[in-house]
Amino acid sequence: MQSTATKEGSMAHRRHQFLTDMIDVSSAHLADHLPVDAARLIAESLADRLADYWGGQLINIPKDYRRRLSERETKISSEFNGFNYGDLATKYGMCERSVRKLISRVMTRAKKEQEASRQLLS
Repeated sequence: MQSTATKEGSMAHRRHQFLTDMIDVSSAHLADHLPVDAARLIAESLADRLADYWGGQLINIPKDYRRRLSERETKISSEFNGFNYGDLATKYGMCERSVRKLISRVMTRAKKEQEASRQLLS
């Protein structure tokens, strides 16, 4: 069983690692758009602000799986032309039946949104 001091040291290390990783990832992304030194400075400033604001809080960062699925649904449905189920299945590594279900789900959702907006305008 770990002592309290060991647990606290482990958590401090994990917090430090999280902020360090966040600085590295943020600065790498920002460096695509800004000079490297400016990107690093902004990333460090952001990490400091987050640590000051959220420090001491228990935070669970979701993997955001639903948003990614929604983006994929939008992409597939925008490429759908009424006849290309098989092509989309191949392109996105799905079976044709799954593409058909996805298109049906997106179309049903779109119809519901249209009906709701019509009711608002009535």
